Amino acid sequence: TQNHPLADLYARIPKVECKGNCGRDRWNTCCGPIGCSQLEAGLLEQFDGRTCDWGSTGNGNVVMLLNSSTGRICPHLGEGGRCTAYDVRPIICRVFGAVRALACPWGCKPQRWMTDREVHDLMLEATLRSAAVVAEVNKVVDILATTR
Repeated sequence: TQNHPLADLYARIPKVECKGNCGRDRWNTCCGPIGCSQLEAGLLEQFDGRTCDWGSTGNGNVVMLLNSSTGRICPHLGEGGRCTAYDVRPIICRVFGAVRALACPWGCKPQRWMTDREVHDLMLEATLRSAAVVAEVNKVVDILATTR
């Protein structure tokens, strides 16, 4: 994930020793629908080809929508309670268990607790970078459309 556009942001998040118990929860309080940047949503879908229904939040981010195929569970939650898209999981998934507001109900602990402000700043920066990447892609698409 060194070449990932958000790798430096991800590096700021303390590691959490995951016990892989997310899948044990019938109501899946850990891996439900998430909000993330458009960039992160695209990377998730490119990673393993699993598609999700996404809705716009109006601020450049998207939210995974509930639907009959995924229910309350993220489609990237695999067998044994492990994430199938772990290397490209969004910031919200990475901070789960690393900030007290999202403490792991299964007892997984971080190297250190992040502050709410740190999480806010990371998510804001991811949103800003995502918007910049999407804008650049849209420029290229417009240029290609005018040259046809």
